[in-house]
Amino acid sequence: MQQLLVTCLQLAILELFFLRLAAEQLFTTDIETKTVVVIVQASENLMDFSDLQCHFTWQPEIGDEEKGLNKVKDHLTKTIKYERDMDILCLPLFAYVHCKIEPRQYDEALVIVNDYLSKCEKLKSQERNGDSASGYETVGLSNKAFILKELGKTDEAQQVLKQITKVEDLNEKAQAAIYGVQAFALSIFGPKNYQKGLDLYTKAKKLDKNNYMFHFGTGFLSGRIRRIEEGTHTQPTEMEEGMFRIACELTDWKLPVPIVFLADIIFARGRDFTGSNYEDTQALDEAKHFYKMAYKIGSDSPTVLKISGKGFSILDEEELGEECLLKAIKLDPYSSQAHHRLGQIYEFGKNKRNFLLAAKQYEKAVTAGRRRNFFAECDLCRARKKVDVTYNIIMHYDNMKKHYEFDEKRMEIINSKIKEAKDYQENKRKQAQQKKLPRRY
Repeated sequence: MQQLLVTCLQLAILELFFLRLAAEQLFTTDIETKTVVVIVQASENLMDFSDLQCHFTWQPEIGDEEKGLNKVKDHLTKTIKYERDMDILCLPLFAYVHCKIEPRQYDEALVIVNDYLSKCEKLKSQERNGDSASGYETVGLSNKAFILKELGKTDEAQQVLKQITKVEDLNEKAQAAIYGVQAFALSIFGPKNYQKGLDLYTKAKKLDKNNYMFHFGTGFLSGRIRRIEEGTHTQPTEMEEGMFRIACELTDWKLPVPIVFLADIIFARGRDFTGSNYEDTQALDEAKHFYKMAYKIGSDSPTVLKISGKGFSILDEEELGEECLLKAIKLDPYSSQAHHRLGQIYEFGKNKRNFLLAAKQYEKAVTAGRRRNFFAECDLCRARKKVDVTYNIIMHYDNMKKHYEFDEKRMEIINSKIKEAKDYQENKRKQAQQKKLPRRY
């Protein structure tokens, strides 16, 4: 039995279950006092890990884990490269993802988290972020402790644990920073995590009302939840607009991403997409102003370029819209969204209409991302028909079925399109027959 307990102790660094099993035997087995003390100490150390505030303990719902993690990794890679101020939220999550994707890249994760901790150290000297820095540092150190543990460097992991300040001992802004990092991670991992992420942003705002990221995150997730619950064509709320406006004000209108999201909200509120043809020209003019402001200071941001490009293309600024989207594609050639929107400019534009170019952009949009772009594939069918009137629409949609056979909503749309095409062909056939009939006098 004593040998079994020692074996459990060796495995305990990785699994809490074994320590609990060992603990259950402590009072029923004659073992050396020294062994008991070591097991208890190891148990206490492991509990230190389980109580940490970091991505390894938060464990957001991912769904299809392999696809989900790879998609998150791609998104974070682009965000860290192009978006200012976002590395403070992205880097610890980036390190975590490296530890979860096969093959596990713990050494690379350790490099990332050490870089993050260096940035946290620099933040401490900044007037705006100084009080928050210890919260970000707590997340970074906690992630580092887990990574070292997975690398088998238990002594180093324990040394890191000793550097971590307990959450209850942190100031309010530092606690808010931890909530914000967790909320951001949840927002990245998809719809199942949105409400929890929104709740955390709300808690963070109460503790630190001057951190623009919490207001931006609240507006972003509120919009996501609204579209899921009420539909994609519902109007944004005043609260969403207010959150983005506060984020812009807190950054002195110097960060392009909050500005372009504000522009998009104002644009959506000024233009009704439900079929009523309502337009608020004053709101649309304001939206255009903010799109241009964001583009001026954020022409190196794929996010700003894609959103602004879409806005310009609808607000009678085709040249500017095309310019933005071409720049976005140059920075991110695999942006399905940018290719799709550029195709729409070429299909529907007043001055840029070119069905062949539209079809080429739609074709790129279909397979540019990790998942096929369903709506770009539908648009591709329409554009090809405009290029070649003999193009077989029904065959196009039949071929699409193999990619969406497990998606009930998309299969419903495909079948509707096929029925529509067949009805059109039948009407054309009947009209042709009518023309062949002899005239009656």
